[in-house]
Amino acid sequence: MRTVPVLLLLLFMCCSCAVAEAPTENAEGTLTRSPDTRDLRPRAGIDAEQSESPPAWTFPLSEEIIMDEADYLVLANVDSKLASDYAPKDLINIKVRKSVSETMKMRKAASDALDMMFKDALDEDNVKLYAHSCYRSYDTQKIMYANRLARVGYDDKLVQQAGASDHQTGLGIDVIGASWLGKERLNDGIADTKEGKWVLEHCAEYGFIIRYPKDMEHITGIKYEPWHLRYVGVEAAAYITDNGLTLEEFSIIRENLLNGTYVENESETTVIQIDPSVVLDDDGFEDLG
Repeated sequence: MRTVPVLLLLLFMCCSCAVAEAPTENAEGTLTRSPDTRDLRPRAGIDAEQSESPPAWTFPLSEEIIMDEADYLVLANVDSKLASDYAPKDLINIKVRKSVSETMKMRKAASDALDMMFKDALDEDNVKLYAHSCYRSYDTQKIMYANRLARVGYDDKLVQQAGASDHQTGLGIDVIGASWLGKERLNDGIADTKEGKWVLEHCAEYGFIIRYPKDMEHITGIKYEPWHLRYVGVEAAAYITDNGLTLEEFSIIRENLLNGTYVENESETTVIQIDPSVVLDDDGFEDLG
């Protein structure tokens, strides 16, 4: 019968495997086992996909800046209002020269940058700057808006609604020069003064941008305010200024980066266009920004 040789062959193969895998005794009398020579490298499929690295970050600003855990890039406008209880915890009294005697507050990082900017302007270029208006709370802005309504009888767009003012962030500040002291109103003529020109040229070096740039009213909803600075940090300020962006446009880029839909070298950034008939001042007291 042919079954006997087949059974013998199977028995021989099993015994051979057992001998090959069995422990052996080395020279020291210790039992050892042959090393496992199986290929344990990831195969194509799930294991290989899990081993791939995420794509490299190529945006000019770091991920840390875009993530903005310190909230230096917060946007406040009529379409993105701050909550009534939004109040930065690191507000401090500013120490720079002021145009009025009242106490003014800013977030610490912004205040520190302001100290350096004011000092350098005076020491290096004999430009004397003054803080004119800083942080305003939601409640203060609400009262100012109500007072304006009561005064003129309608919303004339000269005072921002509560929650929409950049001043509530604790990062916005109105800055004027010595040549503007004593004048009743702020206007875009400040840009033509010695101090205004210096601020426009150098503010980004200290982390500030012009919050409401010239010819951008259709995007910001606010007329040109060369006196209104906004702290965003040195790197972000350089990027925004060099690319001629508003904070609104930069916020769209940042949002796209965060949700993974940013397209590098995209030719246009889609922004909401503001009706020119409703362009505002971001003012607290008439034209005081």
